[in-house]
Amino acid sequence: MAELHLRRREVEDGELPMVCARCGDGATGQEEKTFAWHPSWMIIIVILSLVIGLILVLVLQKTVRATLPFCDRHRNHFRSRTRLLAATFLFVFALFATGIGLMVADRENNKIAGPLIAASIFSLMAWVVLAVVVSRTAICPTAMTDTDVTLTGLSEEFVRAVVESRRARRGEAAADDGESDYDRKMRERRFQRLKKQMGDD
Repeated sequence: MAELHLRRREVEDGELPMVCARCGDGATGQEEKTFAWHPSWMIIIVILSLVIGLILVLVLQKTVRATLPFCDRHRNHFRSRTRLLAATFLFVFALFATGIGLMVADRENNKIAGPLIAASIFSLMAWVVLAVVVSRTAICPTAMTDTDVTLTGLSEEFVRAVVESRRARRGEAAADDGESDYDRKMRERRFQRLKKQMGDD
């Protein structure tokens, strides 16, 4: 998968070409996604101090509301991953809650509660790994500023289409500017000619 540097207005205003951002086929629609990004070193701060880390995340985190084109096959690219993480997290939570419930109900004779709680803890660690894998294999930002965003996980065809679209827009803008300059020069020449004629009269 490829990486691409984009202007915020390109992703926010839906100016991207209608090529599927994931596979490169013709896009049939656009999907909105809010990307959040913060410097990777902040994870270390969160591990060392949860409170300070969370405060820094809130202060330094940047977001962008992106509108990306997708084909029918990939239109649920983001939603399917969100559903997977939500469903597996609910399973982990249910496992833990069941273990706690059984422990409270019968502390002395219950032999299932302990293994269930232990299983939920290991499941939670597995869920964290799953969340990292799911996020890294999806379209996601690798850098973000107030004016730009860099996305990875994009198809090569989509990247080429964006580059070609930019070149076409620059060519049209250059052509428009050249025409305007020509018209302006011609008007100035006519004005000077008319002014000279009036002076001669």
